[in-house]
This record gives sequence, structure tokens and C-alpha cells, in this order.
Amino acid sequence: MTAHVLFVDDEPPNLAVFEALCGADFSVLTAGSATDALSVLASHEVGVLLSDQRMPETSGVDLLERVRSEFPDTVRMLVTAYADLGATIEAINRGHVRRYIRKPWDAEELKATLAEAMALYETRRGVQAVERRLIETERVYGLGIVATSLAQELRDPVATISQQIKHARDTLRSALDATPAATTEVRAMRARIAQADEALVDAVSAADALTSLVRGIEIPTMPRDDCAIDMRNLVRLTLRILRSELRDAEARIELASVPNVLGSSAKFGQVVINLVVNAIRAVADRPRAERVIAIRLSSADGWVVLEVEDNRAAPVAKAISRVFELLSKSEESLGTGLGLAISKRIAEELGGRIEAETRDTGFTLFRLLVPVLD
Repeated sequence: MTAHVLFVDDEPPNLAVFEALCGADFSVLTAGSATDALSVLASHEVGVLLSDQRMPETSGVDLLERVRSEFPDTVRMLVTAYADLGATIEAINRGHVRRYIRKPWDAEELKATLAEAMALYETRRGVQAVERRLIETERVYGLGIVATSLAQELRDPVATISQQIKHARDTLRSALDATPAATTEVRAMRARIAQADEALVDAVSAADALTSLVRGIEIPTMPRDDCAIDMRNLVRLTLRILRSELRDAEARIELASVPNVLGSSAKFGQVVINLVVNAIRAVADRPRAERVIAIRLSSADGWVVLEVEDNRAAPVAKAISRVFELLSKSEESLGTGLGLAISKRIAEELGGRIEAETRDTGFTLFRLLVPVLD
């Protein structure tokens, strides 16, 4: 989204002159009053606001003070034809203006000032994006730690429940086999024992499901030394963690049996999560019925290959070439440079690599290649 320059002045000729002067270099919006300016700010991304000081209803300082409160990221500047030191001080104190500009302005100086202010706005926005990514990354790792701790706490109780259910079923079956059906009362007791055993079958299924859930939480997040890894099982378990997010798209999953690879399940699990979450976010702006994510696992020529493909808006070629740069300022449709850069580094540490490309089908493809374990 392009950020705009908004000029506020109650005199229409001044607005026309400003738009004619700066419209070729910036996306210019104009407003004839503070009320109109606030309406524009509410409906557009405004990077720089210039306001005339002397307006009939609301002064420029009053407007800038309100904008500072409601739209703090917008760079604010005050414009006036009067050498009013009091207004300057007031603007700095109340509106935190970036610059005080006097009319009549010099065209080149004005455009240079606007370019500087817009660069400042873009820098602020970039820093905020990085902060959001870092906070989100910290949250994800924090959730991983919590999930791993929870899995460790649940593992032993779940195993005990499974063992006790098995022991109870064995005991019931032994009692059933040792009790002859000689009388009506005994036959009724045998029937009740059989019913109890059948009820425990459902308990076994529930315990198995809980065991599988614990493993699904634990395997992608537990830090372990490098070892032989079944990538098909790892991807399957990792996708289970993301199953609720994947419900919002058409997920086409093809996981072939592949040879083992050598590495850390925790690190590979993080790469899989990053690639899939990147795809989920990339298609989020499309109508739900049109979101498609394909996840494929295969092997070829000594490599295990994981492909994550999505139908996000096709990025430009120069952006796709920079998507793995740490904290890169890439197209919004490419996702977060931080997560992808971390994934690339992890892949390289484990002897593999990650590739990205746009395809003729309109899909964007990320491919993880890991060498087969000899």
C-alpha cells in the first residue's frame, strides 16, 4: 500500500498549487479543513501531513496535536505564512512536528523535505514490522517451550492410563474365561463383565488418541541431538499442529515414503512450520474458497524434497530473489523475511538448502532439499 502526503489548507488555490507542484513525485491528498483531514486519515494511509496554521475552525497546531494522538506514525509538519515563533514552539510541544515550513515555499526545498519525511515514515513502519515479527517469533518459540513442557508432563500419566486400561481388560477377560455360565446369575455377571470390557475399548481408543497428540506436540519442538529422522512422520506430525490454520484453505497434501535424513527434529520441524505458516499467511487476503496450499514430500537424486506451494498474488522476480534476506523489505505477498531467513540458515546448517520460485501456474513455490542419510 502506497503512503500518501496530505496537505490541509482552507484556501482552494493553495491546495491546487500544492497538488500541481508535488503530485508528480508523491501520492498527494488534500483537505480544506481539519474535519476533512481527519476523515482522510481514517480512510487512507497517510505518511506525511502538512497543515496550514491559520484556518477558521481549527488551527494547524490543534489538528497536529489530535493527529499525534490518533495517528502517531504520521510525520507531522506545520505550514504558515507568518513568522510566528509562538506557533512554532506550540507546534513542537503539542504536535511534535517534524518541520516548520514558511510560505511561500521553495519548490525544490519542499519536495526534498517531503522525501525526507516520507523516508522517515517508511523507516518507522519497517521498524514496527520487524518488532511485530520478533514479538511473534518469540511467541511462537514460547508456545513451543510450553507445548514441550506440557508434552513431558503428560507423557507418563498417559502411558500409565494406557497400561492400566490394558491390565483392566486382561483381568476382565481372565475373569470371564474362568467363570462357567452355570446359572442365570452367573450368566448375567458374565454379560456385565463383557459390557465393561467393551466400554474399555473406547477408553483404549481415547488413550491412543491422547498419546498421538502428545507425540505430535513433542516431536517437532523437543531439542535433540542430530539423529536419523523420518521426514514423512515429522512433516505429518508438524502439520497436525497446524491443522486448525490449514482448515482455512484447500490443503493438498502428498507425503510419499522417503529415506531418512540426518539432523535435528526440532530444527526441521521449525523449518516446516515456517514454510507452511508463510503460505497460510500469504493466501489470507484471497477469498476463502480460492485459497490453495499444496504440501508435497518426495525424494530424488539423493535428496529428500519438501515443497510448499500456494496461490498468493505472484511476486515480482526481483523480490523473490531477496525473500531469504534477513529482515528484508520484500513485497507483502512474500511473507516475513525473518522466518524465511531463519529457515534458510537452519537448512544450510543441516546440509540442505531452500529455494523459491514463481511458477507459470501463478503459484509461488518454496522447496526444502535435504541430503539422504547414507
